[in-house]
Amino acid sequence: MLGGFYLVFTAAQAVTAAVGVLLMRERLSHLLMVPAYRLIFEPLRAYLLYKAGYLAVRGVPVGWNKLTRTGALNRPAGPENPAGPTDPAGPQGPVSRPPRIPRQPVATERGGESGTGLPSDGSTTSEPAR
Repeated sequence: MLGGFYLVFTAAQAVTAAVGVLLMRERLSHLLMVPAYRLIFEPLRAYLLYKAGYLAVRGVPVGWNKLTRTGALNRPAGPENPAGPTDPAGPQGPVSRPPRIPRQPVATERGGESGTGLPSDGSTTSEPAR
């Protein structure tokens, strides 16, 4: 009985997918994903939906399991490693950076300042002054 439902719903989804593939003029080989979609993606989606609903009803906070940023590629941060997020200077001391130089407007080929789209003579058209 359950297999019959699976076949009916897979056939209905295959028909709607075929209509979509034909309307978009895609390759018919894309239709081979329909059974895999029904077997893999649908159960996974349902599991995640029900698990999220269950945890929400229980009031369990769910995070992203975000990792601690260390700024290093070869060692994890932690109490035994002071170069982690608590000591930004790290073992080599503070990082010296060159002084910041403010940006100056740059003249474009058409004579205006970059980013404004207007000529530098103050006129509002891009026609050359006569």
